[in-house]
Amino acid sequence: MKKSFPEKVSELGGFSITGDRQTDVKNFVSLLNACEDGIFWVDAYFSKGGFSWIRESCTSPTNITHVKILTSSKKIEELKGLPFKKEFKRTKKELEENKISFSLKVVSKEDHIRKIHGRCVVSENGSWEIPSVNNIQNGSKDKISPSDREVSEFDVEWNDALDFEKDYEQIKKLEKIIKENKS
Repeated sequence: MKKSFPEKVSELGGFSITGDRQTDVKNFVSLLNACEDGIFWVDAYFSKGGFSWIRESCTSPTNITHVKILTSSKKIEELKGLPFKKEFKRTKKELEENKISFSLKVVSKEDHIRKIHGRCVVSENGSWEIPSVNNIQNGSKDKISPSDREVSEFDVEWNDALDFEKDYEQIKKLEKIIKENKS
């Protein structure tokens, strides 16, 4: 008998961040590597440090066929910077070489940003609430916990978001719009 998504969630394991960066990153990469079919990563404050973990988790052999990241314009300084763009391009190239599609979208509408405030990774075999990339890198005392989140919860935000690659020039202009709105 096929299990429901909530039944699968109850069987998933989580773990606590230990404070040892090497161990924490290794555990997180293992979690990503265990994702079946695809990785859907939601983090309004996604940081470029996560790209290397994606590359590492998608090396052969893998069951991952696609990776999607949904972030927001809240970290516009990093998003529009050259280091972030370089890491994005490197990740896309490496994943495509392994026949894995890769996309990153940026939510810019305030009402949508509020809906993606919580961070999670969702795949065919489960979902997890996660801390930020920076918290994992810095060894914050956080937890990675099973969740009942589903990709379909983010359809509206994904469809309305700007494509990082195709809409890059528009994304760079968001900084000016954000500053004007704060004035």
